[in-house]
Amino acid sequence: MAGRTEVHDALLLRAVDYRDADRIVTLLTRDSGKRSAVARGARRSRKRFGGGLEPCCVVRVELGPSRGELWTLSRAAPLRVFPALVADLRKIALAGACLGFVREVTVVGEPVPALFDAIVRLFERLSEGPASGALLVAFEAHALGALGHAPLLDRCGRCGRAPAPGQAALFDPAEGAIRCRRCGGGPLKLSAGARAALLDALGPAWAAPFALDAAGRVSDVTSPDPRLAVAEARVALDRFVKHHLGRSLVTDALWAQIEGAASHPVAHERP
Repeated sequence: MAGRTEVHDALLLRAVDYRDADRIVTLLTRDSGKRSAVARGARRSRKRFGGGLEPCCVVRVELGPSRGELWTLSRAAPLRVFPALVADLRKIALAGACLGFVREVTVVGEPVPALFDAIVRLFERLSEGPASGALLVAFEAHALGALGHAPLLDRCGRCGRAPAPGQAALFDPAEGAIRCRRCGGGPLKLSAGARAALLDALGPAWAAPFALDAAGRVSDVTSPDPRLAVAEARVALDRFVKHHLGRSLVTDALWAQIEGAASHPVAHERP
């Protein structure tokens, strides 16, 4: 551990009360990756930390040496806040799920600037418009790509054959790739709209692959049933992540909270 104070732009992934007055925080810094630190006196004094330990904001932190694996958080000040995000429970739930997912799958001390930037973009999108299942799925796909775990969706994972434009594909979560029928196919069917949206989510324009309208509804004209395309993408990613990383980003309860209990599209297994 360094013997001098370091200054980083960071995102708060988690804060846990510790002893009588302290907090243990998990941070994602843009240039040094995930760090854990003890914020001494954080529960008593707001002067040093102010709003810097609030969720869903970009903060500048000062980290000093400590004992063991923990750094010492000496100061945290907000750089960017997102009032429209933290005023909406569904938006908070979506952002919290994404931050929890990032906390679980990132490695201490390994910077992933693209992932940091994606979280900031997520906060911006949630400030600009509604929470939606489409945005949640898009973030998960993009985060996997930033971490080097992107599923292979543009060609067969065995023979390399690419599906025709506008063609559905069969996805194998265990292989993390689509498989053509010549190579045995896969257990999950991805419509052309779902596959195209996931491919877009792996790119720089990830925040709008499902073409959301102003009300947060999916308006992707490439799919005859856009909400089903989102559901198909969700199931495919969920099974892929569970198989390879051992956890899921999107629980049924969270999905119901974000999408509303009235409608739950169900992705179909391969016949």
